[in-house]
Amino acid sequence: LESLAPMHIDRGVKATDMPVMGKVLFSVLTKALGSEFNEKAQEAWGWVWAWLTKSMTLTLETAGGHNSLVLKSWDICMDNYTEEDLGGMLFDTLFELAPSLKSMFARPRPVMAMKFVEMVSTLVSFVDDESKMIEQITWLGSRHVKYGAKPHHIPIMGQVLLTVLEQSCGDEWTDEMAEAWMDLWNASCSRM
Repeated sequence: LESLAPMHIDRGVKATDMPVMGKVLFSVLTKALGSEFNEKAQEAWGWVWAWLTKSMTLTLETAGGHNSLVLKSWDICMDNYTEEDLGGMLFDTLFELAPSLKSMFARPRPVMAMKFVEMVSTLVSFVDDESKMIEQITWLGSRHVKYGAKPHHIPIMGQVLLTVLEQSCGDEWTDEMAEAWMDLWNASCSRM
C-alpha cells in the first residue's frame, strides 16, 4: 500500500475519506451481489475493509515522509526520462561539475551512464530497508575504493545527483524532495 499512497495523495485522498469509501464499496457490493452478499460475505468484507482502512490510513498519514518523497521523485524522473537519458545526464553533469574526475572512468559513457542509474535505483529500492541498504552500501563502498574514489568525491556526486533529479522532475521538484534525497545520500555515504 505504501507505493499507492503518493498516487492517492496526488488525487486528493485523505485518511478521513476511508469511511466514505467503505460505504460506497458496501453499497456497490450490495447492489452487484444482491442476496449473495449475505451476512458471512458482509462480515468477511468488513474484516478486509477494516484492515485496508487501518493500513491505508497509516500509509497516507506517513506518506509525506522522506522515503515516500524519494520514491515519488524517482518515479517522476523515470516517467520523464529513459534510464539511458538519466544516466547520461548524471555522467555529463559529473564532468561539468568536476572535469578532473574524468580520468577515473575508463569505461564508455553508455556503460557508466547505466551504472549510475543502477546505483541510484539501488538506493531507491532499499530506502525502506536499512539492513539491505547497509549491505549494498558496504559493497558499493569497497568497489569504489578499488576505483580510486576518495571521501572528498562524495559531496560532488551528491550535488550531481541533486542537480539531475531537479532537472528531471522539473516543476514537480520541491525543497522537501531535495532534503529527502540529501538525507538519503548523506546516510548512505556515511555508511560507505
